[in-house]
Amino acid sequence: MEKNQKKPTIDDYLNDARRETNSSISNGPVPNSAPTSPSMAESQINGENLGFIGSWKLGSEKADFELKKAKKIYDTELKLLVHQAEAAERESKAFWSSKSAELAEIMKTYVRSALSALEVERGNSRSEAFMKAEMTIHEKMETVMKSNLPESRKSNLIQRLQAELERTLERLNNECLAEQYGLK
Repeated sequence: MEKNQKKPTIDDYLNDARRETNSSISNGPVPNSAPTSPSMAESQINGENLGFIGSWKLGSEKADFELKKAKKIYDTELKLLVHQAEAAERESKAFWSSKSAELAEIMKTYVRSALSALEVERGNSRSEAFMKAEMTIHEKMETVMKSNLPESRKSNLIQRLQAELERTLERLNNECLAEQYGLK
C-alpha cells in the first residue's frame, strides 16, 4: 500500500463484499446447464465461495468493530458513572461532617446554658438556705434574749443556738460539695 492511499473503512469492505456477491450471482451458472470446461466451473465455485467468505469476514470484522465501539462507549460511561458516584460520596461525607459538627456545637451550647442555669439556681437555693438558717437562729436568739430566763441559762441557750447554726451551715456546705462532685 502506498503512503498517500487512504486506509479502507468498514463501508469500503462492505461495498466490495456487495460487489463480489452481486457479480458472482449475476455471473453464476445457468440452472440445469453443465459447465463448458472444468476450469470455468472451478472459477465459478471459487468466485461464489470467495464472495461468501469475503462477506463473512467483513461481517465478522464489522461485528468486531461495532463490539469494540460499544465496549469503548460503555467503558467511558462506566468511568463517568464511577466518577460521579465518587464525587457524590465525597459531597455527602462533607455535608454530613459539617452537619454533625454543627449539631455538636448546638448541643454543647445547649448543655452549657443548661448547666449554667442549674449552677445559678443551685447558688440561689444555697444562698436562700444559708439566709433562712441564719434568720431562724437569729430570731431564736432574740427570743432567748427577750425572755425572763436567768443570764446563765440565756448564755447557755445562745451558745447552743450558735453551735446549731455552725452545724447547719457546715451541713449545707457539705451537701453542696457532695452535689458538686457527684458524691450524693
